[in-house]
Amino acid sequence: MAISCRAADGASNTRDAGKLRNKLDRKLCATGGYEAERRTAGTKQAQSRRTAGIWLAKMPGVSICSNIAVLPTLENFKRLTHSIENQRFCDVKSRINRRRAAVNCKESVDIERISRHGVEVSKVGILTGSDTVIEMHDIWKTYPDGTTALQSINVVIDRNEFVYVVGTSGAGKSTFMKLIYREEVPTKGQISVNGFNIGKLKQRKIPFVRRNIGVIFQDYRLLPKMSAYENVAFAMEVIEAPRRTIKRRTMEVLDLVGLKHKAGSLPAQLSGGEQQRVAIARAIVNSPAVIVADEPTGNLDPETSWGIMKLLEEINFRGTTIVMATHNKEIVNTMRKRVLAMERGSIVRDEQRGDYGYEI
Repeated sequence: MAISCRAADGASNTRDAGKLRNKLDRKLCATGGYEAERRTAGTKQAQSRRTAGIWLAKMPGVSICSNIAVLPTLENFKRLTHSIENQRFCDVKSRINRRRAAVNCKESVDIERISRHGVEVSKVGILTGSDTVIEMHDIWKTYPDGTTALQSINVVIDRNEFVYVVGTSGAGKSTFMKLIYREEVPTKGQISVNGFNIGKLKQRKIPFVRRNIGVIFQDYRLLPKMSAYENVAFAMEVIEAPRRTIKRRTMEVLDLVGLKHKAGSLPAQLSGGEQQRVAIARAIVNSPAVIVADEPTGNLDPETSWGIMKLLEEINFRGTTIVMATHNKEIVNTMRKRVLAMERGSIVRDEQRGDYGYEI
């Protein structure tokens, strides 16, 4: 450096010496800052080189010698590329074969189930793949007063199934149904609906899960000051669907349940069967994957009940899973579906095309 401390100390003029020292300090500070910046940059470059070296070292066919990457020759590179592509092809083929084996296994089960149901085999295409909609594993439910409503429940319900839940009063049917749409939570065990773990679901996510679950109650639960159209449309308004979509879809489902001509009627102006049809329209307006029906024909006469059941069967045929609690022996024994029989909080019978099995 051209300026030294000795020259600054030996200056005869104190003022000049001070200026010289200040100039020296500024240069030293500038030089030190530059050196520090250069050292930092060098460190970053070294880190980048090390990262690149690690990345290169992981590449097959590349060797690292004295921090220099030795790449393969063109011939070896072609051979290496070919081996990599073969490995990828084998991995993909292996995954496809595993998936095909799983589907074939599922398909064989579904073909057997369909043959027992007497349904055409062309429906197998709907049932194959990822079909599980509801899963319950070791479910227990004990209320605060000590009453055990459910114990050791294990059940799997697939897509497009129609399942009756039967049993005497107090057997646990209502609690079983409430668990599906998260009205209740299990004390023990795991329940999954449409891929969601219902037991561990956060409170803010419950409305989003319920959008894909339709619920039909025995007492209809319609809003008395709203028309049939408004009761059905309200289910779409709460999820902020576009107005055009609400109008089109609401009229579609009212037409499906046979009440398009009574869209403007209040619940008090409708019969019990018509009110239940409105409740069904409200349950299916958002195209749910699952419908939970808690004794939907309990307050209806036999003729009206059969009309409701035919409507539910049509909805099921369109691809919706239906879980229905009922005490109607005639319906269960005539429309042979899967039957879950409950006693004292446990499932004691699970039959395809089962019967009611209890005397009324």
